[in-house]
Amino acid sequence: MSNAYNPILVLDDDELIRNVVQHSLGRAGYDVILCATAQEALQIIEAQSLSLIITDISMPEMDGESFVKLIREQGHDIPVLAISGDAGFDSQLMNATLQKPFRKDVLLTTVAELLG
Repeated sequence: MSNAYNPILVLDDDELIRNVVQHSLGRAGYDVILCATAQEALQIIEAQSLSLIITDISMPEMDGESFVKLIREQGHDIPVLAISGDAGFDSQLMNATLQKPFRKDVLLTTVAELLG
């Protein structure tokens, strides 16, 4: 099933979280692209139009906060939903945040609100 939106990019170093988010969004009709690293996500952002980025905050190499700062500096205004197990980051950089663990229905509601 597909909808009128461009794909949603899911960036998380935890494969289980990536798969849960992909499953939830896919069942709701969204196209999803999965990335395990910020570098991989940056390549996709440059190559493709996206409707939304869902990113973890605590990741090796480049954390989600640094990733969002970088894409904003590069001029990308793609909405960002941050998911994190802790609140120690600048949530003003994000369009929305969810605390891990989160419920699937809350994820879907937040995504729908961000996509307008």
